[in-house]
Amino acid sequence: MRLSAIALVVFGALLLVACSSAEPGSESVEGDGGTVAPAVDVPEWYSLQQSFDFTITMTTTSNEGSNGRLDRVHTCERGNTSPPLGWEGVPDGAASLVLVVEDPMSDVHGLVIDVLWTHWVLYSISPDVTELTAEQPAGDTLENGATQGVNDYEKVQYNGPCPMPNLRFQRIVNAGGRLGRPPINAEERPYYFRLYALDGEVELPSRADRDTLLQAIDGHILAAGELAIPYKSAVSQPCLYDVEPCIDTVLRARRAS
Repeated sequence: MRLSAIALVVFGALLLVACSSAEPGSESVEGDGGTVAPAVDVPEWYSLQQSFDFTITMTTTSNEGSNGRLDRVHTCERGNTSPPLGWEGVPDGAASLVLVVEDPMSDVHGLVIDVLWTHWVLYSISPDVTELTAEQPAGDTLENGATQGVNDYEKVQYNGPCPMPNLRFQRIVNAGGRLGRPPINAEERPYYFRLYALDGEVELPSRADRDTLLQAIDGHILAAGELAIPYKSAVSQPCLYDVEPCIDTVLRARRAS
């Protein structure tokens, strides 16, 4: 959920938080501050149909500080570079590997609704590769021969977490005294690094998106690994009294970056 229990009580009349399972075309939320965000069409994301074993162990050194969270340098808040990753346990007979990094409950559209958001799409990785160093560059092909797809930022590269920051509201003095809203604190949630070992090569050109890739590999997965790394925004956004303009400021800044 987007807000703590206390915040839900305070803002219950103003904010409605939907999960990633919400129906497409969810309505926007009205409150005393106006519409928090416009209605958002939630696409039907592809889900893998085959069953497979999670026998690949994935590791990283990017989450050793700050309570095991992803290092901030691998987020949009500082650096936005890919983290170092390693793995072992790729089965014999694997012909290629695929890596997808995604957030199943992204607040990229604000606080009204959560959606799945893809941060990195990488495929045609040689089965002999057992690690990716940090700061992988943008572009169709990496130095190790892997092919990069397009993420949901419409970029051919890694783009890290960019969650809603902490919202801090000013106090307003009027005839009735000092008024103010309690802060809306940033949410900590996991970002998933998923590695798939395939029984064949991926017959796709570069710049394939997540759904195209998953549909192509469905039924060809020998084994998989999953690494969930949490992150919580360290940014504080100063706001006036109303929630809507504050969220709009954050979203406009994201679109401009």
